[in-house]
Amino acid sequence: MSGEVVIDLQTAVKELVENSLDADATNLQVHFKQYGLPAIEVIDNGGGISEENYDGLGAFSPSVYMPSQ
Repeated sequence: MSGEVVIDLQTAVKELVENSLDADATNLQVHFKQYGLPAIEVIDNGGGISEENYDGLGAFSPSVYMPSQ
């Protein structure tokens, strides 16, 4: 896990693209749903996440700020 702090849309997209490149992706698509407000979808042909790292998926740090909706 990178532990990257995401403060804006640009930082989020940069981190997602870097993750794809780290997974050796050679084909990458980024889709913004409603300008990225509810979701950013990344589709790539990278190696993915290995099984030993599954436990960390979706883990939140106590310092994560979730704005009210």
